[in-house]
Amino acid sequence: MKIKTIEFSHGPVSIYAHSFESENITMHVKEFLSTFKLFQTLTHELSPGIGRVTICSTDQSVIPFEHSDKIGTLHLHFSNGRNSIDQDVVLSALQNPEKKIAVNRLINAIRNLIQLNKPEFVSA
Repeated sequence: MKIKTIEFSHGPVSIYAHSFESENITMHVKEFLSTFKLFQTLTHELSPGIGRVTICSTDQSVIPFEHSDKIGTLHLHFSNGRNSIDQDVVLSALQNPEKKIAVNRLINAIRNLIQLNKPEFVSA
């Protein structure tokens, strides 16, 4: 289980990438990705692999994540060692109820991870 915050700065401008990774996150990333027919064979519940969620922000703290209305896009990554999937999810564009339920479960898993772990901070 880990949370990593990477700071990218150029002069007065800083962008932060908050990355969340755990077994629970992997399970919910696979659940969301399996709502796409294209990914179902790679992300079924018994498939091995690692999932990660990254949120880019101008805020250094991961705590604002607690307020889901401040989240715009989640970048999901899943890899089984041979194949990988990278999928951007714009939360305001989700219309399918199955996708909305899956992404809400993923957001709750991220909230739980934030409560259990202290983020690692890396300056790039």
